Amino acid sequence: MKLAILFKTHFWDEVVERNFLLCKRYSNGCDIFILFDPDAGSYIPEPHLSTERIFYTPYDDINKLGLEWGMQPWGGFWYNGDYQQNLFIMAHPEYDYICAIENDVAPHISFAKIFQIMNDRAVDLIYDPQTQPNEQWSHLNGCVGYYDTNTYIHKGLFCVSFFSRRAAMHILRRRLEMSVQRRIHNLPAWPIGECVMVQEVFSAGMSISTLSSYCEDLPFYDWAPAYLPIEDDDLKIETFSHPITALNSKFISSNFDQDYHSLFSEFEVISGISRSRARRIADLEIYSRLFNSLHVQWAEDRWRPILQDADEVLDFKSINLLGGRTLINSDSLSINKKSHYSIPLIVSPLPQWCRKSACFLEVEDILYITLTPHDERLRLIFGSTQEDLPIYLTCTDLNGKIFPIKLRGTHRDMHFYEVELPMEVSSLKCVTNKCSVTINSIRLVDGSGRLNDWKK
Repeated sequence: MKLAILFKTHFWDEVVERNFLLCKRYSNGCDIFILFDPDAGSYIPEPHLSTERIFYTPYDDINKLGLEWGMQPWGGFWYNGDYQQNLFIMAHPEYDYICAIENDVAPHISFAKIFQIMNDRAVDLIYDPQTQPNEQWSHLNGCVGYYDTNTYIHKGLFCVSFFSRRAAMHILRRRLEMSVQRRIHNLPAWPIGECVMVQEVFSAGMSISTLSSYCEDLPFYDWAPAYLPIEDDDLKIETFSHPITALNSKFISSNFDQDYHSLFSEFEVISGISRSRARRIADLEIYSRLFNSLHVQWAEDRWRPILQDADEVLDFKSINLLGGRTLINSDSLSINKKSHYSIPLIVSPLPQWCRKSACFLEVEDILYITLTPHDERLRLIFGSTQEDLPIYLTCTDLNGKIFPIKLRGTHRDMHFYEVELPMEVSSLKCVTNKCSVTINSIRLVDGSGRLNDWKK
């Protein structure tokens, strides 16, 4: 029995490397191929380029077959998830079974073990089904003209999936027939791969099984949210995890823009899942975004534990950037003597990372800062996603003295700037310097206390 694992990717970073090495660890008895899209403008690093089996899948090879790409703005390998394996199975029909696995899937189970069960039970397809009704499925319109949309259309996640040779060949044949059908009838629609790969196998009467039947559990397998490798490292069960990514824009969007089992989703916050994940990740940006999110800020018994955890688990550099507890509140700030909606947000005890919550000062704006009486030297710390903060700070009660602003440090795309203030200062004004300014955070600290000393 010949078995192949098809690791599909269009780029390479340290997390793709990690996931690929996991595939190799669990690939005993199988041939593993890197299916690479060379049109994506990336490359496969050495030593993989010279030591691994590389199977290139350029768009031109799809065009030569006469396969359609799909509806605008869709198309490409994302929408047509079967296309890369279609090219492979044509070039390598000697494989009895194949597993297609995406670069953001982390396997924790033997591939050969699953293949053997498939063979013993004569299973043609293993996938993770999505069971929502047709009318709740966002890709239903793509099926018009190809399937009866009044009857249930099978669909699923194919981040990792297993096919017999005959199932893979059947999918390719049907895609070719659909391409001819589209051109003959001038059909505007085109079905997404996540339904074609199961609906066609089902309609042909082949044997289908679910991914969960081969795993102990699938706690981290869904279309979202994204997880970091550190959250997946210590899994002790036979499973697959998806999506596993670096701490990048995809991770941030998946966990703080999409309200689907994400770090800021209400169930995850209330149940403690978000708190547990944040402790595991232990990152300043993640704690800041989580702390300032809607469902956490709803009640003190939600935000207080998050702030306490941040105090406990963040590294010294992160805590040092913040400077300790903040002594300032929204009553201390005003802009040109007018109210400003973002002022209560930028004095949060953890910085606001979201651009929508930042304070934007135009050239003619002046930010006034009033200090409560103090008998020690204080530091004013600005957090901004803007480099070389173009502002200057003047004292309104010490003959307009200008205080130098120096860079305190950075954390990813957030830059922290510090101003040391003498004890005599009670009032300041922050003036823009010839261009607009983005301020994400303002903190007034004395270097004492911890973050969780803060009170609303």
